[in-house]
Amino acid sequence: MMHYQDIILLTLLFTKHFIADFLLQSEAMATQKGKNVWILCSHSGQHAALTLLILLFFTSPLPATAIAVAEFIIHSGIDYLKSNTRFFGRFKPPSREFFILFGVDQYLHALTFVAVLAAVPLL
Repeated sequence: MMHYQDIILLTLLFTKHFIADFLLQSEAMATQKGKNVWILCSHSGQHAALTLLILLFFTSPLPATAIAVAEFIIHSGIDYLKSNTRFFGRFKPPSREFFILFGVDQYLHALTFVAVLAAVPLL
């Protein structure tokens, strides 16, 4: 059974994702994260930092930091596979494959939020 804290946390994580992926992500991040590890880390770092900030309202610093580091690694992996031309980055809009893989990318990020919720020892 979900509690109101779970719903609030999930809502904040989805809002964070929208902010980091669509408002804070620069054009360089969007186009180069599959080619440049520093750009990829900068983008994933934004996600991890915002996740840490959110989690500090729900749990203590040690688990919040561990979960944020895990999200950094997972987010980096998902975005690298999506963006690198040796993998899924070879598909460009308006191809059907691009939009299917964009959906898969967003779905995997959403599953990450479910995993975060499961991993957070609420105060």
